[in-house]
Amino acid sequence: MRVIWKYPAPNPGARTIHSIPEGSTVLTVREENLRPYIWVEVPDSQAPRVRRVFASLASGQPLPDGSVHVGFVELRARPRATYLIVE
Repeated sequence: MRVIWKYPAPNPGARTIHSIPEGSTVLTVREENLRPYIWVEVPDSQAPRVRRVFASLASGQPLPDGSVHVGFVELRARPRATYLIVE
């Protein structure tokens, strides 16, 4: 059964690691209660876990080689745009 899980996203300029089920797809990144979160579609919650590194970058920062842009969020608590990538 497919489900949607929510993970805390890193604060601007930081990285975080989440272990998510294999085959999962990042849907979006949004602010909730003044914090950034990542919503992920999980096709099988019993699937083996894979390590995903998420990084939050400000506009104009270089993207690491091999990274993939997965979302954009502008936090009310911090007045600058932040881009979420998966390394």
